[in-house]
Amino acid sequence: MSDNTPSNTTQLVDTELKFPNSWQHYVELEIQLLSEKGIDYSRLRDLLAIGNWKEADQETKSVMLEVIGKESNGYLQLEDIEKFPHTDLHTIDRLWLKYSQGRFGFSIQKRIWQELDQNLPVGYPVKCKFGERVGWYIKDEWLIWEELSFSLTAPEGHLPSSPLGGNCLICDGCCGVLASKLAESNF
Repeated sequence: MSDNTPSNTTQLVDTELKFPNSWQHYVELEIQLLSEKGIDYSRLRDLLAIGNWKEADQETKSVMLEVIGKESNGYLQLEDIEKFPHTDLHTIDRLWLKYSQGRFGFSIQKRIWQELDQNLPVGYPVKCKFGERVGWYIKDEWLIWEELSFSLTAPEGHLPSSPLGGNCLICDGCCGVLASKLAESNF
């Protein structure tokens, strides 16, 4: 019997995965919900599939906390991002890519971060320019989570928001650590 509901295919893996760079590849695929930590990504998949971006953003943070074992803490720290399993990062990213049609995801944020690289005037923080590009930093102010746009009309890379602690979406160093982690990953 075949139906159109996504199957729960959470699997444990211990190998590094390699994926094509084009998000279009993911639109046609059933995304395998792979996890090195045995995390069930079916709720995140289902929220993204119906376009519930706000709940999906909250679920992304929840599953990332679960991966690191810090559910009670409520936020990740920089060192948590550094040790975050590549497989789980890929799974979360591929789900965001697929259901946002390539507008949202960590790999989109990675690309934006890399485009900014060294082309900024001296003294202008890359994190501010990144925040402007993804719509987290407007008129010299960092948005708080409640001020985000949970819509496909949001700027490219707007979601998922930062899983790190604090009211602002970006803090000193966290963009660099997440971007570095993404650069290590073969998105």
